[in-house]
Amino acid sequence: MGRRLLPALLAGSVALVHVIGVDAAGGTRVAGHVAASLGYDSQVNVTPDDAAEVVPSFGTVPLPLSRVRRRPGAAFAGAEARVDVVHAVAPRLAVVARAGVQERENLAEAYDVHTVDASVGLRLGASDRDDVSVSVQGRRESNDDELSRGLLGLALDWRRRIVPGTEGLVFARFTRVAHFPSARALRDTQLTLGGIAIEHAFGEARSGPRGVTLSASLHAGHEDPREALRKDIGRHFFGLRVKLEYPVDGRVDGHATVAWETSSYAGVEPGIGRKRQDDHAEVRLGLRWPTDARWSVRPELRWARNGSTVPQDDYDRLGAWTTVRYDF
Repeated sequence: MGRRLLPALLAGSVALVHVIGVDAAGGTRVAGHVAASLGYDSQVNVTPDDAAEVVPSFGTVPLPLSRVRRRPGAAFAGAEARVDVVHAVAPRLAVVARAGVQERENLAEAYDVHTVDASVGLRLGASDRDDVSVSVQGRRESNDDELSRGLLGLALDWRRRIVPGTEGLVFARFTRVAHFPSARALRDTQLTLGGIAIEHAFGEARSGPRGVTLSASLHAGHEDPREALRKDIGRHFFGLRVKLEYPVDGRVDGHATVAWETSSYAGVEPGIGRKRQDDHAEVRLGLRWPTDARWSVRPELRWARNGSTVPQDDYDRLGAWTTVRYDF
């Protein structure tokens, strides 16, 4: 089912972009970006071998907490394109859609990654302070040109403007995770995730893009295997994230993110003889240097530590890259 629905979601999202040409003044807004990057990663397989929770955030790219099997480090080149469309169909009701594609090629190692994602949904302005949205989301991941994983699910969000400069968010995700080829179907799971987030803009950030913004989120959930034989991949998890965005000087902005997640697995790990327990911590530091109104240069540094009772999943990870991005 996911193989048929995800291309339809992507096609529907892209189709909404074409509405801009005939209805730009009639309540349709579009935004997006294209980007290219070069960098180094001490763990080249950025697509997680297990599940990843994409935790919602305020106006920024969500942060997936990735637990991966250890692989050699390598330099990489990447490219990304993404578009977001909001089309008003009534004074308080809008169709919202997102589509994106991401490519990453490791220059000296295998495990090149290609990702396509899309979502389509509705957003209702329940009041002057509340927005409620529901959407269908899909994602397909390929490694070395072979389809490896597909995600299809339902997303629910309630966003509330608490006081000027402060917003709150309550979110829930219900996702079916499928693995490919069919021989890996025993790893298929059902992922349920929920949480809360809050963001506060200080000073100038309340009236524009500049200024200091602080956000934090908590999430928890469980992942259930679809096959009773694979209790070892079932788990409960809990995590938190804090992000600070701040102006460095007159033009350059910086951001710092700290995230942590713990996972307790239900069954005994095959070949190990004990249950798996993971504690994943991640720190990101980055800058955004706009060269004009649309172009920007974005260097970023990431360090991650995954402590695990399973030796092959116990690792440290370091990455650094620079992205050139065009926003429209």
